[in-house]
Amino acid sequence: MVGDSLRVGLGEADADLVREGVAVHRGEIYPGPTMRAVGTASELALLVRDRGPAVVLTGAGMSTESGIPDFRSASGIWADVDPFEVASIDAFRRDPLRVWRWYGPRIGGLLAAEPNAGHVALAALERAGHVRAVVTQNIDLLHTRAGSRRRGDARGDPRPARDP
Repeated sequence: MVGDSLRVGLGEADADLVREGVAVHRGEIYPGPTMRAVGTASELALLVRDRGPAVVLTGAGMSTESGIPDFRSASGIWADVDPFEVASIDAFRRDPLRVWRWYGPRIGGLLAAEPNAGHVALAALERAGHVRAVVTQNIDLLHTRAGSRRRGDARGDPRPARDP
């Protein structure tokens, strides 16, 4: 149920948050089942203005402009390596040094990355009241660093794992 999914890091979902949906992926706008097609950014802006604030869902593509590769594209993280060989508990048990050698540069890349214009724009839309929350699969914290305050982390928050 959509309402259950939106509880991730956001508290109890309310009817306004889940009554209708629209998704934007790589410039294509996909309406929810009860909505008419929305084809342009202007139409999407009118929809948000008329219907109230939106919840924005983001994934790996959001951070590629910040230099963080996605996972499944031709140049993505998994293009040259099997994730089960370097990014699973079994791989870690077999060869922890290999896992740490593989993860090291990625962690450094996450720490060096800066929010891009998309992250900054979503934070500005949130401050203006047009975005209720940003729910992301990304663990790079770029939405937070750009200023988003109401954020749901679909894969968890990496910060508790840091040394105090």
